[in-house]
Amino acid sequence: QELASTLVKERGMKETLAKALITYRTVSTDDVKVINEFSKLYPKADVNVIAKMVIEIPKEIRKRFGVDTSRIGREEQSAVLSTLNQGKIPHDSILYIFVDYLTGKTIESAMSKYEIMSDRELRKIIKNVVEQNKGKKESVLMGLVMQSVRGRVDGEKVSKILREMI
Repeated sequence: QELASTLVKERGMKETLAKALITYRTVSTDDVKVINEFSKLYPKADVNVIAKMVIEIPKEIRKRFGVDTSRIGREEQSAVLSTLNQGKIPHDSILYIFVDYLTGKTIESAMSKYEIMSDRELRKIIKNVVEQNKGKKESVLMGLVMQSVRGRVDGEKVSKILREMI
C-alpha cells in the first residue's frame, strides 16, 4: 500500500494502476519495487509505461505471439528503459523490441530497428498513404500508417500529423 502511494505521489503513476498493482495477486511486491526503482533510474520514462513493461507486456507477448518470456530479465528491461529515457525509441515499440529479442535478435539490434523515425520521414510516409488511399476514413489511414511505421513512432504523433495533412 505504501509503495502504491509513493508511485502515485512521487512518480506520477495513475491511481487506478497503482491500486491494481496492489490488489492483483498476480503482481508481486518485487514487481512493484522494480517499477519504483526503474522510475527513479529513468525519470524521463513514464511510470505507467514502466509498469506496463514489467507486468503487461510479457503477458501480452505470451498471449499474442505464443512466445516464452522468461528470458526478459531486469537487464533487458533496464536496457530498453535507458534507451527510452534517452528519447531514442518510442514507448509503443517496447512490445516489438521484446518480441524480436525473444525470437533471436540481441536486445541492442532489436532496439536499433525501432529507433524513432524523423518527422521528415514520417511526413513522407503519411503523404504517400493519403495519396494512395484518397477518400478513406481517418481511422483507416491511421491504421495503414501505423502498420507502415510499426513501433517507430508514437500513435499520438502520427495522428497529429495525419490530421494536419488530410
